[in-house]
Amino acid sequence: MENYMLRKSLFGLFGLILLVFFLSHSVNAAGPALPALGSAGNFAVLAETPVLSTGGTAVVGNIGISPCATSCITGFGLLPLVITPPLGGEYATSLLVTGNIYGSDMTGLGSSAGITPTMLTTATTDMLTAQTEAQGTVSPAPVVNDGAGNLGGLTLTPGIYKFNSEPDVDIASGDTLTLNCQGNSASTFIFQIPDAFTMESGATVNLIGNCQPQNIYWAVGTQVTLGTTTQLSGIVLAGTGIVMDQGATLSGEALSQGEVTLLGTTGTSVTNVTAPITSSGRALLQTLSLLLQ
Repeated sequence: MENYMLRKSLFGLFGLILLVFFLSHSVNAAGPALPALGSAGNFAVLAETPVLSTGGTAVVGNIGISPCATSCITGFGLLPLVITPPLGGEYATSLLVTGNIYGSDMTGLGSSAGITPTMLTTATTDMLTAQTEAQGTVSPAPVVNDGAGNLGGLTLTPGIYKFNSEPDVDIASGDTLTLNCQGNSASTFIFQIPDAFTMESGATVNLIGNCQPQNIYWAVGTQVTLGTTTQLSGIVLAGTGIVMDQGATLSGEALSQGEVTLLGTTGTSVTNVTAPITSSGRALLQTLSLLLQ
């Protein structure tokens, strides 16, 4: 009888430990419901006006532009071979891009006619919808004007961070903003910035506690500027433009209702973490394109 009672007590204690463990990990899932990106999530870079590269930048993922035409994509050395994939539509390639490049004037032929322009129109509409919804999300209650707009040196937990129109939001040179998801990869952030967002040279957004870049939204009303060697993670939804200077890196997506400019000769990169692109078959396609020049 004594052994039975001991075993029963141990099982009860074990059950209590499991319950506490479950509850402690469940409450860590925090933050707002994120707006759906829709088909905009298929792009590393999506813009309505010019997409410019000035040198050896790297894009891992697709590039799309609409309503501006393919001629608005400059500095990537687009290869002449335009391919019709199995699902229809046309795209170009570049040695700087691991993914496809879509322009609004890639009208296609035969059964593929009009597929690419329609796809891009849908993607830019989805981008605008996501931007509007991200700026308007109100639950849970936003933290207003944290750090008076200077995010350097802060450690933030999941939630909505809303800022006033003045001053602009920034991370000063060499400073780090730390985002802590407290061990739960489903935790989310939305930054609601009505005007500009600037990361000065060497500034970093550091993710800890199992944060995932695709769960962080930067909803910015005007321009996002990433200075030299800055490191940013998240989905950037910019109202007027995105500028990335020499050596700046973005792990996420650059989605702009204006232009996207990638400066520098080395190190500047955008990597789509929402819809990853592998390099399988890309080398062969690029080789064929070069042979046809």
